[in-house]
Amino acid sequence: LSVIIPARNEASNLPFLLESLQKQSRLPDEIIVADDDSTDQTAAIAQSFGVRVLNLRDKPAGWLGKSWACQQGADNARSDLYLFLDADVTLDLKAIARLLAARQATQGVVSVLPWHKVRKPYEYFSLFFNLIQIAGNGSGLPFQTSHAGLFGPAILISRDEYERAGGHCAVRQYVVEDLAFGRVLAAQDIKDSLYYGDGDVSFRMYGGGVRDLARGWMKNVAAGASQTPALLLIMAIFWITGCFGCIFDTVRILARGDLTLLGQAIVLIACFILMLMRAARQAGDFHPLAMLVYPIWLLAFLILFVLSLIYKIFGFKVVWKDRKVDPCK
Repeated sequence: LSVIIPARNEASNLPFLLESLQKQSRLPDEIIVADDDSTDQTAAIAQSFGVRVLNLRDKPAGWLGKSWACQQGADNARSDLYLFLDADVTLDLKAIARLLAARQATQGVVSVLPWHKVRKPYEYFSLFFNLIQIAGNGSGLPFQTSHAGLFGPAILISRDEYERAGGHCAVRQYVVEDLAFGRVLAAQDIKDSLYYGDGDVSFRMYGGGVRDLARGWMKNVAAGASQTPALLLIMAIFWITGCFGCIFDTVRILARGDLTLLGQAIVLIACFILMLMRAARQAGDFHPLAMLVYPIWLLAFLILFVLSLIYKIFGFKVVWKDRKVDPCK
């Protein structure tokens, strides 16, 4: 098993992942950190853990950084099984063993949406993005196809499957490369299975502050929506509309002074809050009481989604990891 970690300016995150990898009940055969021309101490930190470090320079035109780093990591891997992990992921002691068991059971690609560790209040702005991410891959549905998509932070795939799909070269220009790679797997009739991380696989998304969070989601959300299957996108839109609609209805009822319908509106809002409490437990350690003010998190989602659409329509670029990224792809 080769663990491949694409990393650019991940000095603050990488130690936690590498420490968790060293404590696994089933140790990987090798760990490769593909350092995508970082300007911080990412490479030095990786070297201090004794892992293989690929110092990547001169990224070719037409490639985005993460796909380039993943492809270079795979090209240099010695094993026949690859585990791609984002640098902000951390693993429980038995995570790799459970990933391998899941692969043995499903006989296909295994992908995990990590459990979101929330450490600061602003990270609640990611709530609806996390929920929409689950919906966009179809993993929140009672039914699933064998090619629902992938979660990019954790992908377990064999060398043969990876090469048959064309590797990350096949999705080199995509910002949301995991959804694109899921479509490539489907075209090659390669089976994939999706899982929630729970406590086994976790991450802290955009821990660098509000600006980091805003830029991260702006580069992803519009491009992700354009790659989401139409049925799943329509269902997500209806759900978001319902979340906002019950608030507007309640405000309108109060404005008119029509108290006969107020009880029904309150019951409807309570149902949405209970639904969000349940859904949020699948996404991360979002505190249940935070759902009482869910319109704040929903408004943040809509603002960033609209901004992402504006950037996409007018061809503006988002600065991410000191690079300009086109959110159109």
